[in-house]
Amino acid sequence: MVKYLFDERIPRWLLPAVWCAFAAFATCVAIAGWIFESRTERVVRASVDEQLRIAVTLAAELFPHELRGRATSAEAISKDEDQRNTALATRLCRDARIAYLYGLFKAEDGHVRTLWSSDDNGEVGTSNGEWYWETYDDCATAAVESMMAGEGLRFATYGDRWGHFRGAYLGQRDSAGRPYVVGADIAMSQLDATLTSNRRNVALAVSGAGLAGLLLAIGLHLLIRRLDVARRDLDLLAEVARATGHAVLLADAEGVVRWANEACRHHLARDAAALLGQPLRELLAAAPAETLANAMLQGGSCDLAGPGAPAADWLQADLRQVTHPRGSSWTVCLLHDLSQRRATEQELRRARGEAERTAAAKSAFLANISHEIRTPLNGMLGMTDLLLDGKDLTPRQRELLGVSRRSGEELLELLTNILDLTKMEAQAMTIDPRPCDLVGLVQDAASLFRAGAESRNLTIDVHTGGLARLWVRADPVRMRQMLANLIGNAVKFTEHGGITATLTAVPDGTALTAMAGMAVTIAITDTGVGIPQDRQDELFQPFAQVDASLARRAGGSGMGLAISRRLVGLMGGTLELQSGAGIGSTFTIRLRLDTANGSFEERPGLKAGARRGRVLIADGNRNSRTVASLMLRKLGVLEIEQADDAAGAVAASTGSPCDLILLDVALPGGAEALRHALQLSASSSRPVPMIAVVDPGVSPPEGYAGCVVRPLTAETLRPLLDRWCLTLPGPTA
Repeated sequence: MVKYLFDERIPRWLLPAVWCAFAAFATCVAIAGWIFESRTERVVRASVDEQLRIAVTLAAELFPHELRGRATSAEAISKDEDQRNTALATRLCRDARIAYLYGLFKAEDGHVRTLWSSDDNGEVGTSNGEWYWETYDDCATAAVESMMAGEGLRFATYGDRWGHFRGAYLGQRDSAGRPYVVGADIAMSQLDATLTSNRRNVALAVSGAGLAGLLLAIGLHLLIRRLDVARRDLDLLAEVARATGHAVLLADAEGVVRWANEACRHHLARDAAALLGQPLRELLAAAPAETLANAMLQGGSCDLAGPGAPAADWLQADLRQVTHPRGSSWTVCLLHDLSQRRATEQELRRARGEAERTAAAKSAFLANISHEIRTPLNGMLGMTDLLLDGKDLTPRQRELLGVSRRSGEELLELLTNILDLTKMEAQAMTIDPRPCDLVGLVQDAASLFRAGAESRNLTIDVHTGGLARLWVRADPVRMRQMLANLIGNAVKFTEHGGITATLTAVPDGTALTAMAGMAVTIAITDTGVGIPQDRQDELFQPFAQVDASLARRAGGSGMGLAISRRLVGLMGGTLELQSGAGIGSTFTIRLRLDTANGSFEERPGLKAGARRGRVLIADGNRNSRTVASLMLRKLGVLEIEQADDAAGAVAASTGSPCDLILLDVALPGGAEALRHALQLSASSSRPVPMIAVVDPGVSPPEGYAGCVVRPLTAETLRPLLDRWCLTLPGPTA
């Protein structure tokens, strides 16, 4: 048939074929109308249900749950408050275009009563004009079911004294668990009117399509001879239409604009008529020449400056080649206005710079305030330790000092956790790997809690698989922090039994560095209350606590596990949990660490007595110097010098040789400058060992012989003295 469409002479059978096609078309239109009407009815009903669902969901969010708890009598909610609730519900009802919106609950007298309701039709509830406490026992069964369940969304079609409705009912509970329901109704007459209107529209559409088909059949034989030309033009216009979306220019094979749409007025500040006959390359001359040339030949995009206000400031030209019906290649150019996007990008860059400056200021503030808070707190803890070591304390005094010591430790731990969490949120936390003995770290962490555990008849065991030392490259401060968090939590939440720390290490065959690698696993197992399976994921969120009542008794802020998991992640490892309610918990740290040679083996602790050597304490805080001095004297050091700034430290160390220097890294005058000055002034044959004194969470600096973390204790100072300030031999018999 197509072969005859463009002949000069129309065959006789063509017209009957057109009418047969019209009959088939009319039949298809009628069937399509029937299918469309059926589907439309389903869509309308689904749309009504969705409209009702949105209304009850929004109302449940806007009306406070505490209304249910207050609804204990007819006088519990005032008339003014009820009228405000009615006004709000009525406004929501009108916005949602539904008939009624209300809240229901079952009172103690067994009646279903209204908590609040809309009043769009000027109806009133009880005789005093209130909707609250209005009896509504003939509500939909689905409303009662949702109300009694206190949850779930149900739909129903029902009738009551106000008419026939389609309703949705969303069960709710207040903070005390009392159930009520939020309901929304739409009149069935409204729904029926919508469906009737749709049927009428479908009928009109089918009739219109039939009439159009008839007119098409009548006029088709008049247009058949021009169909070829029309088809070619329509193909071209369809190609242009598919490429449009913004300002559009169509250029012929010579690159001359032959068509442009009205959007060009905004993009190029020129009318579409003024662009006709202009070379496209000249209109886009602001683009880079090479990029534009490639885009003109092969298609592509290029950015260029626009004419500016009131037109676009910046444009993107997207060029595509299309084939003209006569065979030549034409160019379609789409111009996109990038002014807003570039302005947004500039604003984002400015905001990012501002955020980075704010973050830097925040970090500096946190570092300063941390040091200022920790310094007096460390002094208090040190003095408390010295008092507790006295032998003349009464039991009551020792108890009070113990409470003071524990409170200070909890405050210091809370401060450290908050600062660490803030660093992690700002992505400012770093890991400082250095040689350390992992066996010693695990044993030291366990020893911190052994006394407290034994006081509660708990055991703490450490299993290292026969390893006496395991030297690896890791961050000892962060490793000790993670282990303390996990073991401390195990002690807190274990009532009977004990805690076991298990260390295993095997060679890692996947090591990619020249150093030998170890796959290290540290498992902390307890016999405590355990953690339910459905609550384990939230346990690693900041401030999360599974059992708030138990957490209050045991203490803690809920930050330790969150910080530990993030620290393990920064080290390239994982922190896993295996637990269940009532069966205890196992937290497992898995790390891949490089092995390292031990810098020295710690000597066994020597008995306290007079020690050989002179110790210099360089600290800007007087209380800190006093605490350190008293502890050193307690450990047998007789010669102690103190300096409150860098200049004083240099003078004290050069005036008389020192055997050990405790150097505060925040010393006024510059700890690093002091360290270099002391190294230059010290004898080359015997350099003076300098120990860095840092706050918790601060990475140990490079270039020091060792590092201790505040608050200073006898346990942290004794190994240093055992190495560099040996105990003098006692008198021989």
